[in-house]
Amino acid sequence: MTDQHDARAMVIVGAGHAGGRAAAALREFGWRGRIVMIGAEPHLPYERPPLSKQVLTGEGDVLQCALRSRDAWEADRIEHKVASVRGIVPGSREVMLADGSRIAYEALLLAAGGHVRKLSIPGAQLDGVMTLRTLDDALCIAPRLVSGARVLIVGGGFIGLEVAASARMRGCEVSVIEGAARLLGRAVPEGIAYSVQRLHERNGVAIHVGVAPVEIARTSQGVLRVLLSDARSIDADIVIVGIGIEPADEPGAGRRSCRESRRHRECATGNVGAGHLRGRRYRDPSKPLHGRAHPSGNLAQRRNPGAHSCPEHARRAGRS
Repeated sequence: MTDQHDARAMVIVGAGHAGGRAAAALREFGWRGRIVMIGAEPHLPYERPPLSKQVLTGEGDVLQCALRSRDAWEADRIEHKVASVRGIVPGSREVMLADGSRIAYEALLLAAGGHVRKLSIPGAQLDGVMTLRTLDDALCIAPRLVSGARVLIVGGGFIGLEVAASARMRGCEVSVIEGAARLLGRAVPEGIAYSVQRLHERNGVAIHVGVAPVEIARTSQGVLRVLLSDARSIDADIVIVGIGIEPADEPGAGRRSCRESRRHRECATGNVGAGHLRGRRYRDPSKPLHGRAHPSGNLAQRRNPGAHSCPEHARRAGRS
């Protein structure tokens, strides 16, 4: 049975966890129009926490990471388009894709998330210097974590320490370097950080704080040699960089799109853009979403009591 809402289209820029949850919530709360998730990854939305744990240790597989089954997405008529977004045209309410095609929207949700932060030192692009952000990253790293492999992790935050624990479970020799004076400096109190460090050290992880990598080179034996800021060096078979993420800022990803939307507000059919990913101004969720572009909340926003998450926006849209 169709009704007057069937012609509406909700386009979600970002097919990760946030975008996927929003799409599912849209259906749950009554959105009957078309829903299109656009993401660069070929995978349907998945959970990221298992990537640094079960996927690396071999205790989990790809299907266990999935946010929902493929059948569930199909049953809810939620489309997944693998593409990169080139920009947004507020006046005609269209999303431009990198291949030149366009998708029209009635409402637009920006949930592009972020990109992994990379090292900017000589040798950072060498083979064997890796990051962990996506499912494909995890699937590429996991086979290298063999017993006896020397693994150097740059970054003593949650991701780095989770990877360290997983690598030790696989029998690797693991070292962690952290530029700050202690581990988890932005996440937990000093006492807890100290206990975490002692736990890792008891499990065989060598931890070096207050030092940073300044150069990576490959020796004549094919080993990665990482020169540290204190003039020491550490040899490794694989270097895994876990130094945080940066918000996606390419056209159509979030902050830039919302700024562009605000500049072009006068030519848009409706009010487009009402906030940005990392700012402190947020749209009133009691107002309808139609004709607007809405940035989703990232981790920093969810810690801000004034922020509204993707599922909350979806609930408002579904009921409008």
